[in-house]
Amino acid sequence: MLDLNNEVHLSKFSGAVKMNKGIYDTNTRFFAPYYHEAFMYVYTLDEKTKNQYLDAAYRDVKEAFEYYLKYYNNGNKIIAASHLFSLFCTIK
Repeated sequence: MLDLNNEVHLSKFSGAVKMNKGIYDTNTRFFAPYYHEAFMYVYTLDEKTKNQYLDAAYRDVKEAFEYYLKYYNNGNKIIAASHLFSLFCTIK
């Protein structure tokens, strides 16, 4: 999982976010939360362990989205876009 206290992890995450932000930056406001990302290997784990990782990541994304809606959205329309693992959270 993405360690939110690890500067190397955060640097790599920030680089990926900046790359994806470029797609939307000219026409939208862009928000991307830090979250405990569960990488693809979690799907090889037993069901209980896998769900612990997926649930932790989902909670982070859900809480960040609710915070965004409360403090930043101001009634604006929303496009929910995601990449790779975060698609799981977006669909859920």
